[in-house]
Amino acid sequence: MTPVAAELADRAGRGCPRPWWFLAAVVAWTWAFLWPATLTGQPWLAFPTVLLTVAGLLGPLAITAAFVGLGWWDAEPRNFWRRALDPRAVAPRWYAVALGLTVVLAGAPVAIEALRRGVPPWDLVTGGAPAVFLLVGLLAGVVEEPAWRGYAQTALQRGLPVVAAALLVGVFWALWHLPLFFLEGTYQATLGVGTSAFWAFHAALLAGAVVYAWLLGSAGGAAVVAVVYHAAGNALRELWSLGGVEAAELATEVAMACILVLVGWRWMARKLEA
Repeated sequence: MTPVAAELADRAGRGCPRPWWFLAAVVAWTWAFLWPATLTGQPWLAFPTVLLTVAGLLGPLAITAAFVGLGWWDAEPRNFWRRALDPRAVAPRWYAVALGLTVVLAGAPVAIEALRRGVPPWDLVTGGAPAVFLLVGLLAGVVEEPAWRGYAQTALQRGLPVVAAALLVGVFWALWHLPLFFLEGTYQATLGVGTSAFWAFHAALLAGAVVYAWLLGSAGGAAVVAVVYHAAGNALRELWSLGGVEAAELATEVAMACILVLVGWRWMARKLEA
C-alpha cells in the first residue's frame, strides 16, 4: 500500500483538521520570533539575532508537528509524514515535472528581463550566493511545505474549491514572510517595504500558491513533491543570485497559474477529498 493510500485508509475515526487555527498558529509562531529579531538592529546571521530568526523560520514545521501529533488530523501521524517527506509517496515522473516547472519559472524571468534590457541573459547572473543562503533555500522546502501544502492546502480544499484554497494559503504565506522585509541581511529586506518589488513579491506568492496546488493535486496529494519543487526553486535562484527581475517573476508566475487553472479547471474549481 502506498503512503497516500495508507493515509486514506486510516481516516475513519481520526481527529478533525483545523486549517484556520493552523494557519493562524503558523503565522503567530513565526511573528513571535521574527519581529523581536528585527528590533535587535542586527543582520539576521549575527548572534543572537540568528537564534530568533531560526526559531521563527521553524514555525511551519513545528506547528505542523504539534497539530498532527495532537490528533488534529484525520490520519495516523506516520502516514501524514510519509506523504509530506517520503520520496516514495509519489511517482518519479512528478519529480521531473517539478524540476521542469522550476527551470521554467526561474529561467523565464531572466529571459524576459534580458529582452527588455537588450542584454544577454547571462549578464543578469551575478554569481552564486553565499553557501548559507543556498542551505537555507534548500531547507525551506522541508520546513515549509508539510505546513502550507501538506496540512493547510490539503485540509482547506476539502471544503473549498482548490484554487480558492490555494489563494487563501497564499495570503497566509505572504503574511508569514512579512517580518523578513524588516530584517537586515535577508533577500526580502533588499526589496524594500512598499516598493514595486515588495508588491510583486507578495503577488507572486499568491500566483505561486496556485501552481503548488496544481502540482500537489496532480501528484496525488503527496506534499513531498512540493518540498522538492520549493527547495529546487530556491536553490536555483540562490545559485544564480539574480536581481531586478521581480516584475518578470510575477508575470511568469501569473501566466503559469492561469495556464494551469485553465488546463485543470474541472478539478481546480471543485472540492477534493484526497
